[in-house]
Amino acid sequence: MNVGTSPLFDQCYETLTEQGSLKTWSLIVTIFGDLAPDGIAALDSQLLGALCATFSVRPEALRVALHRLRKDGWLDAERSGRRSVYRLSKMGQELTREVYRRIYRSPVTKPCDWHIIISPEDAPEQPDSVPINSSLSVSAVEHAAFGFKSAAADVPVWFKARMKDEEAASDFKRFECSIRDLPKQAEMLSSAQRLCLRLLVLHYWRRLLLRRPDAPERLLGPDWEGFGARVAARRVFDVFDRPDPVELSGSFIEAA
Repeated sequence: MNVGTSPLFDQCYETLTEQGSLKTWSLIVTIFGDLAPDGIAALDSQLLGALCATFSVRPEALRVALHRLRKDGWLDAERSGRRSVYRLSKMGQELTREVYRRIYRSPVTKPCDWHIIISPEDAPEQPDSVPINSSLSVSAVEHAAFGFKSAAADVPVWFKARMKDEEAASDFKRFECSIRDLPKQAEMLSSAQRLCLRLLVLHYWRRLLLRRPDAPERLLGPDWEGFGARVAARRVFDVFDRPDPVELSGSFIEAA
């Protein structure tokens, strides 16, 4: 029995997976990044199996993914009786920290200054920047490259419009519509069901964000195409709050 599943989970899962199939190794990264990001807390193989079963992950697929993540340096493992216990490695912790704030931060209501970068057409793209054309890009952080800074309020509407991404807008809107009513139904779910919905939403939120640059959100604030999705995701994370990893294993396995 998959104690984390529910009709609400199934409906949300079906809708979100239309935006892309779920990869087991990536789901495990999401789970560790949320429940055990510091490398101190650990998750054992039984708990990981119970969590991933809710996402229709077979035991053999879980074993392969865990082996890959250990081989790639994401996870450390040790034996505890008959079970394996996993923690984020130092590399895994560092990579998690790099994106942690971006994933969980509050909606950006006040856009930052715009750093307009002018460069030769054959120049390499500046990090943390978004190209406008072959010689012009914008960034939310200052660069040594030639350019100038402008307050967000002084940037013309037509120039801001060049930052819009219609494909991203469609993806964010679909995501928002899929999750915005979840908090209203939280009380009817068990703790295991709430946790799995949290992880499902988090996984696809993380996927949406990290395949795109960070600069547009910081530069556009409420005008960013993902603003409504950010608000909805934060609401889910607040209502479906993160459990204590020390208590998590016992309560989840007992429910099974």
